Amino acid sequence: MTTCVYVPTYVGLVGSLINTLIAMAWIPSQTKPKPGTSSQPPAISTKLVQQRCGFWVVFEAEQSLRVSCFLALTCINRALTHISSSAGTSQSGSLFSIREILRLMKFPGVMEVFIVKVFAGLPIGLFMIMFSIISMDFFGLEAVESGYLMSYFGVLQMVVQGLLVEKLASHCSEMTLLRLSVFVFASVGLGMALMRTVWHYCIIAVPMVFAFNTLATITDSMLTKAVPSSSTGAMLGICASVQPLTRTVGPTIGGVLYKQFGVSSFGYLQLMVNLGLFVYLLKSKIPLKR
Repeated sequence: MTTCVYVPTYVGLVGSLINTLIAMAWIPSQTKPKPGTSSQPPAISTKLVQQRCGFWVVFEAEQSLRVSCFLALTCINRALTHISSSAGTSQSGSLFSIREILRLMKFPGVMEVFIVKVFAGLPIGLFMIMFSIISMDFFGLEAVESGYLMSYFGVLQMVVQGLLVEKLASHCSEMTLLRLSVFVFASVGLGMALMRTVWHYCIIAVPMVFAFNTLATITDSMLTKAVPSSSTGAMLGICASVQPLTRTVGPTIGGVLYKQFGVSSFGYLQLMVNLGLFVYLLKSKIPLKR
């Protein structure tokens, strides 16, 4: 049964080879003039030959694609059904289960930490999505200069993640680092609201990268420790879905903020959201596994 999975690939390969041979060998031989004849054949006959050859290539490609699609819909579907049925009833659940997400959120401290993870990095995520436009419109950078700035941002991420976050995690508790990252995010928001040049952004990028990496690392660690070991993969999948969610809603919200209120709106939003989260973390005692 598993052999059938590769049949559409083989058929598509054979069809592509046939079409390639027709295009390389048969079409040129039909369009070239025969020896002893005029070097300029009639335009009408040449056009007809080219049309027939082109129709034949398209027809062959269409037939091979139809066969490949038919085999993909039959053989692959049967093979996957056979594999999934042999895995047992424990694997028969849907890949996306609202019930499973809600079950994980009911564990002590999971909902609180997940809310902090989503909302603390949301304003800066909106800013980074709009950064390609902001760098050219607000900072007045060229495309090459904008690429250099993004490279600078990437180098900062590697250095901070490799040097600072690991050492701080070994000396400070997770809750302390979570509060620290949220507080630094609030300070970054104030700096973003006041920045005017690209040099201001280069300075602000250092604490911003530190807070971003620390928040992502600490929240993932806290959330995976708060659930049973059998649900660690599901929890990591939920954590990984935060960034695609930001990329989904980010262009719309970021575009409205930038057009209506300017670049400073991202900073003020970052400041207000993270100040509220910082006060919440100071007053609440999140029950998590140690």
